[in-house]
Amino acid sequence: MAMNVNDQHVEQEEFRVVLVLPWSGLILAERHGNSLPLPRIIITSRARLAYQFEETARQRWNTAIVVIDILLGESNVSPCAVIEVRSRCWQFTDYGLTSIPIEAFGDTDLSPSECLTIKKIIAGNIESRGPFSRIGWLDDAQAWVRHTVQDDDLRFDTIRQYTATGHFALVRFESSRGSIYWMKAVGVPNTHELQVTQAITRCCPRFVPPILAVRSDWNAWISVDSGQPVGTFSCFALCQQVAESLAQMQLASATHIEALRTNGCFDLRSSVVLRHMPDLVSYLKAAMADQTSAKVEPITPIRLDELASLLCRASEAIESFGIPNTLIHNDLNPGNILFDGRNAVFIDWAEACIGMPWFTFHHLYTEVVERNETHANPVQLKRAYLNHWRLFLDESQMERAFVLSRPLGIASYLFGRDPAFTSPLRHSSSVQRYARSLARHIDRIARTRTFQEALCS
Repeated sequence: MAMNVNDQHVEQEEFRVVLVLPWSGLILAERHGNSLPLPRIIITSRARLAYQFEETARQRWNTAIVVIDILLGESNVSPCAVIEVRSRCWQFTDYGLTSIPIEAFGDTDLSPSECLTIKKIIAGNIESRGPFSRIGWLDDAQAWVRHTVQDDDLRFDTIRQYTATGHFALVRFESSRGSIYWMKAVGVPNTHELQVTQAITRCCPRFVPPILAVRSDWNAWISVDSGQPVGTFSCFALCQQVAESLAQMQLASATHIEALRTNGCFDLRSSVVLRHMPDLVSYLKAAMADQTSAKVEPITPIRLDELASLLCRASEAIESFGIPNTLIHNDLNPGNILFDGRNAVFIDWAEACIGMPWFTFHHLYTEVVERNETHANPVQLKRAYLNHWRLFLDESQMERAFVLSRPLGIASYLFGRDPAFTSPLRHSSSVQRYARSLARHIDRIARTRTFQEALCS
């Protein structure tokens, strides 16, 4: 997330790898004397999982693969990646591998329950594991793309898989003719993303990739390639264009708020924020009480109550300006902004909300200005975005609203899709640690003279 003020340590994780030969149903093992263990692959936890497996298989074994599913390891055992080998002519023996039936693996590499699950995956018995937890689903996906574009002769030179579980998929198909298509599928807890994306496409078609087809049994959709992720904002002109496109999209969405809400966008309008501010404070008090690190003092309960009061006053002041509620992208980052050389579009709408539009701009502003990746002029970037709101505010109101909305933009991350703070995930140590860091960031902003003057104006 753009507003994550603490860089997190990049962790690595070892995976056991079950390489399935679909034409025989056999599994590949490494030859180590008299033992035949499963191969292992080290994956960086924060990067795209399936893409890393693809790249590692290509570099290490010179073969094409597709990740079918990830089995969580039992007890202290590492997780297991079930992978379909796509290269039938591959000489795997050249890489120290041999094919054996799954029954030949001892309990040291695969538990009986894992063996049973893998047998079901190979047999196509997916049960509740999802539509992609089976051999051959990628062939079905290619056929779906061909049917969608009405071209049975379409061939794909390059296929890249980025997400891999039984219910989730993200695949890029590049054809021999140069056309590029994406297939995305989502499961729990993001099943709403398909419906949300369809609603945004209807409301703001210029600012999202066109959807070509939807498949309800997969909860999946095919879209046209709409450019490359901006990655890092390499030039200020690009930053400015993204800011302007964001404002234009939000203004276009302002007359569709109820449709967006009923189609799955989470509600972060002022009334909801004010109603759930006590829930936020209670949660942060508990998170601060659970802090074990002595590197920084926890924020006191009294100060948290004060911050809640300041946020409520800021929200009420912004509400009085008459800025319309719009679509919010509550996870905006350079990876989900695409640019094709002319237009910027926005993707990955699992965290779509409705509410104060400037919350999203603050995420972008932090990414560009505070990380200083382009040496961007913050005044010019603000102006590029705020100029689109002159119909609603004069210059002084605009500056005041910009200052007051900044800590509320951070709070929008804390509220997220669970403003009542009822999710059990809220109590995990990593989520609490992240919440504490955001609360400290809000506290620092609230102590600035700029914020205090804006609040008292």
